[in-house]
Amino acid sequence: MQIITKFIPYEESSCGNRYFEMLRFFSCAAREEENFLFNGLQLDNQSVSFGLEDRKTDDSSFSRNVIFNKYNSKMKKNLIIASLLFVSASTFAQHAVGSFNIQPKVGFNMATMTNSDGGDSRIGFVGGAEFEYQATPIFSITAGALYSQQGIKSTGEGVTGTIKMDYVNVPILANFYVAKGFAVKAGIQPGFLVNDKVKVEVNGTSAEVDLEKALRSGGMEDAKVKDIDFSIPVGISYENNQLIMDARYNFGVTKAITGNGESTKNNVFQITLGYKFAL
Repeated sequence: MQIITKFIPYEESSCGNRYFEMLRFFSCAAREEENFLFNGLQLDNQSVSFGLEDRKTDDSSFSRNVIFNKYNSKMKKNLIIASLLFVSASTFAQHAVGSFNIQPKVGFNMATMTNSDGGDSRIGFVGGAEFEYQATPIFSITAGALYSQQGIKSTGEGVTGTIKMDYVNVPILANFYVAKGFAVKAGIQPGFLVNDKVKVEVNGTSAEVDLEKALRSGGMEDAKVKDIDFSIPVGISYENNQLIMDARYNFGVTKAITGNGESTKNNVFQITLGYKFAL
């Protein structure tokens, strides 16, 4: 089992912080119309002229008319701007407000683990389904279950070692539609470990053993493989004719493996292709 320990390094290393900035500006402009509103009635420019003619006899009445006219003109502009914003937001909506849909999807992972200098990504399968509820024209919530192959791979001196950690992940995401077809998303994701093995390949011969037992027999007596994982998924998606492509990065929050005072976490880049079926 000494071979295995060469391909499961737990050297101290630092990971740089990653920042995802998501920013979207919306702007609308409305032309100020020449007409004014007063007491629910539309007054044209002649009404204002009438006020000017009346100024000699009732200066205070003219002032009140001008103030009210300006106030109602401003209110009218605000209503126009609000309407334009609503129309713009509505064009981003992919589905009717209050609707549900299901999204079967498949794809691949590029998985790594922290504190594993020299390790390569494990390319693995991801697949499952997510349900979506369209809460507003630009906001929806999704929740689902995905089978996700994660871990890390290391190769050297003719030997390849692969830590296989497979999970059933439950992503719960908030989706913001920032343009037609495009959404940015973020949320939380608990994961439940369903398989943990170490695969070693030497000169065309391979063998798989239980991960925790391999770690302990390799000198990490207090090694512990955690059954529950927790991560923060952040990503984007594009939808066209019900077909949706999704790319997200799952930032590991909890420790996946501990032992000898060291620990490691899962980090996964994930791409999936799915199809939306209305419910």
